[in-house]
Amino acid sequence: MAAAFEKKLLTHTWPGNIREIQHAIERAVILTSGNIIREDAFEGQNRTSSSSSVTLNSYQIEEMEKQLVIKMMKKYNGNNAKGESFEDLNASLNAVIKSFNQVRAEREATLHFIQAIIQQINVGILSYNTDGKIELINQAANKIMGIYKLSHVSAINIQQPDIYQLMTTLPSGESKLLKVSNQEISLSVKEIILRDRKIRLIALHNIRSELQNRELEAWQNLTKVLRHEIMNTVTPIVSLSQTMRDIIDTDLKDVSGHQQVEGVKDLKNAINTVINRSKGIMNFVNAYREFTNIPLPNVSELHIS
Repeated sequence: MAAAFEKKLLTHTWPGNIREIQHAIERAVILTSGNIIREDAFEGQNRTSSSSSVTLNSYQIEEMEKQLVIKMMKKYNGNNAKGESFEDLNASLNAVIKSFNQVRAEREATLHFIQAIIQQINVGILSYNTDGKIELINQAANKIMGIYKLSHVSAINIQQPDIYQLMTTLPSGESKLLKVSNQEISLSVKEIILRDRKIRLIALHNIRSELQNRELEAWQNLTKVLRHEIMNTVTPIVSLSQTMRDIIDTDLKDVSGHQQVEGVKDLKNAINTVINRSKGIMNFVNAYREFTNIPLPNVSELHIS
């Protein structure tokens, strides 16, 4: 190896330790066309990283495979008689293929994980390329648009022309409200470049349902305050009225004279009316509180034979 390449190896911090050094040397060997590994073969290895794995895209993988085959063929000059040469070639190819398969498996696992997360969120997500082919769509987007089988954005123009017009003409980074099928939808657009390909990312959010939930929550909070204030007001009225009725029954039971007896009777009737009306209000408030505190139903499938 060249002295400059050796110096690079010795001065690099190698956060990935032995595994990162091994990957760096293997990469340098594959990308070197001659017998001496030069400094430019160290390209990309001097970047610090918190991970010991090397992330490769499909283009890099294909290029490294091609360079490895060309190098091995040049080394052995296509001599089929050299059995050891083909054994070395086979061993090298198997090692490279194993590493590439591991990288691909990790990338596929990460992709499946991201797709599972996207399917669980309640915001509609849709992406398509410059040809109009839909590359990603989740269940929330299907539900908002009312379309459950999509492969091309042109199908959206047939059933939801307003959404199609806005998603194809709205500049990147902007959002706009529109009303579709009694839904108030916030549509935002973001354009990204992914491996030299332009991808248009659309986000659909049904704000009407969210506003309704917020409004319902506000009404529930208001009724809690009103219930509390009503109970605080009516409870002492009932208590004092019952006390007054007990006083009348105890202290005014021996009154004489027709007018006094009738007056006591009218007073008791009035107090009883106040007590009954107050208790009626309290019973109504308690019943309403129990009704509004009913837990959400636990929906499950039931198979009927």
